[in-house]
Amino acid sequence: MLEQVRPVTYLAGAAAYPVQRHDRRDYASREALVRRVHAEFQELPCLRLTAAQTQRLLSLRTDICARVLKELTTASLLTLAADGRYSARH
Repeated sequence: MLEQVRPVTYLAGAAAYPVQRHDRRDYASREALVRRVHAEFQELPCLRLTAAQTQRLLSLRTDICARVLKELTTASLLTLAADGRYSARH
């Protein structure tokens, strides 16, 4: 796996020194995770889960689960009801 490198500039006194920082994100695995979460909701169209329930069901970290659910909701693939439950968009 190749990491993307992003230049970062640090200021030291009056001079700026460019420093390379590696981007640790793995976009392929993130996309696979988003597809996996979406597939779970698609397989069971009547499935309605809170973020905490989704996290436990799929064994995800809280922060990662929240970002994936937000991404799927923003893409209109999931809906978020007033009671805090996510479901597949029909």
